[in-house]
Amino acid sequence: MALLVDLPSELVLLILSYGSFRDILSFRLISRFYHTLVSDSIDLQYRILLQVSGMLDNPCSGLPLQIRYEKLKERERAWFTLRPRFTKNIPVEHPTVVLYDLSVDVYMLSDEARQSIDNITLPSNAEDPVPPWQSLHIKDLVTDDSQIHRKILDFGILQEQDLIAVVTTLTDLPTDILNMRVSCVQRSTGKPHPLAGPPMSLVFDVHTYCPGLDLNGDLAALTLQTNESESRVVVLNWKTSTIQAEFKSFSCRYGAATFICQGVLLVPNIIGPCIELWRIPIPSSEPPPVMTTPNLTLKMPSVNSRVELEEFSCRGAPKPSSCNDNIPSQRPFHSDPDQSILVFHLFTTMEFWSQGHRVVPFAFFVHRKTFLELLRSHEASIDNVTRHDDRNSPITIPWSSWGPPKTRFLYQSFSGQSSNTDWITTACGQRYIFFHYLREGYPMIVLDFNEHTVNRVRDAVCRSQEKMLQQNPRFALGYDSSQLELDIPLLGMKVPLSVKGYDGMERQVVGWSWDPLPKKLGIPDDNVYGGPYRTTNTLLQRVFFSEPVYGNLPYVMFCSEEDYTFDGAMMDDERVLGVKRGDLHEGVSSVDVVWFG
Repeated sequence: MALLVDLPSELVLLILSYGSFRDILSFRLISRFYHTLVSDSIDLQYRILLQVSGMLDNPCSGLPLQIRYEKLKERERAWFTLRPRFTKNIPVEHPTVVLYDLSVDVYMLSDEARQSIDNITLPSNAEDPVPPWQSLHIKDLVTDDSQIHRKILDFGILQEQDLIAVVTTLTDLPTDILNMRVSCVQRSTGKPHPLAGPPMSLVFDVHTYCPGLDLNGDLAALTLQTNESESRVVVLNWKTSTIQAEFKSFSCRYGAATFICQGVLLVPNIIGPCIELWRIPIPSSEPPPVMTTPNLTLKMPSVNSRVELEEFSCRGAPKPSSCNDNIPSQRPFHSDPDQSILVFHLFTTMEFWSQGHRVVPFAFFVHRKTFLELLRSHEASIDNVTRHDDRNSPITIPWSSWGPPKTRFLYQSFSGQSSNTDWITTACGQRYIFFHYLREGYPMIVLDFNEHTVNRVRDAVCRSQEKMLQQNPRFALGYDSSQLELDIPLLGMKVPLSVKGYDGMERQVVGWSWDPLPKKLGIPDDNVYGGPYRTTNTLLQRVFFSEPVYGNLPYVMFCSEEDYTFDGAMMDDERVLGVKRGDLHEGVSSVDVVWFG
């Protein structure tokens, strides 16, 4: 029987390449020889950093392995410090924005009349010129003059399929019947997509004020959002132009559905409120089923009687199919959809004594994989929650049983100045972008929910505290986190907790919220939270909700040294898009592409 030391180094490296980063890091502790072997392997170092960063390699990229590794390190360093690699301004000049989207590296927005969609590929290199805008007009989608007066209701993009799906309607229909058409266009040519079936015409007997569209693989989820309890979700196959399923629970007022994997839809329901998970049935020759019982219903915290819920929406990126379509690209890596977070926006109203009804927005975050784990767990063992003798009764999990350990609530802004009440594309991968205030010169703030980032920063805080305690035993009595400097593993960088801001004042640039650190150092328990800005308002939450809404999902907060004067912010996998409005604070006059890598 061969011993480990008898195996060729090449074989050892090959075996390790199939292990997790924890296995690799543990293996190198065996001996100095194996420590050197692992440390000198660019392939293993790249794989470790990919896993820790929540990224996936792009096998279609032609870049050498060494360059991929260096680019990944540069990217992670830039996001850790929020120091962009370059910033470029792009004129937009849209006096009014009705619909918009930001997906992968494409920014899209409609005109006020909903007759056209302008889109642009955002630069990924400081030397690249700003590409020209492309326009898609209604007249390009219709085949006869009777359809030319259609208006755009919504659109979605599937970058890996070079697809733009557009939902349109006729403007002169009675309000009690809504006719929709779904057309599929090839973005690169502006012509009908070669893989798509003919445009789909759909007629419904319920008025929809705001349809929502989400794309994944061959499927499109069209949500009919209504002011009454008559919402529904229709699942379409855009390649065959067929309806695959229809979802409608007995009491529902839906926000737009979101794919959490190829075969599962997540639907926010404002009645309850709750989150519904639906498995999409496989296509068959039979008429498409109308399903009325979700596979799993997750209750949200109940609200007080004086509170009304106005809107409940969900957003996340990248799409689950992004990692399954090997489309040639020079981009060496991208965020793993399975590790990404979903951000939910909950808009509430309540009458205040001197101010009348006010809208108060909340946001909360959950990892995409959390919903899949809950669904699989309760499908395998239904009796964990309730006896399920009636197959038509929903499986329901109360908020207290699933929410607190898996979520994080964020109070956005009572003053209405938060950047994320108007812009929904604010999360990508495991990061979330926001500004505490707008147009006033405030730093950019990014919350990172990557558990490995949390662990690395937590360990770095412990090491820094131990070192400072050894140098000065009085440190525990006068604990000041701003004195710490964090040594971040795998990136070869030291990050101070505080720096001099552009205003010359001391500014904390790294914060956190997690479970308490070990007490062996004798340092106070304020390590649970440390940051430049509070993200919760427990008093306000108690006013609006009738049960605790706290969440324990840990995060690290990064705060930029530079101040920005944006009117809003969005983000994708590589960049932050800073929005600048026109003179009357309407529309979009330009955007700043703040690129990190």
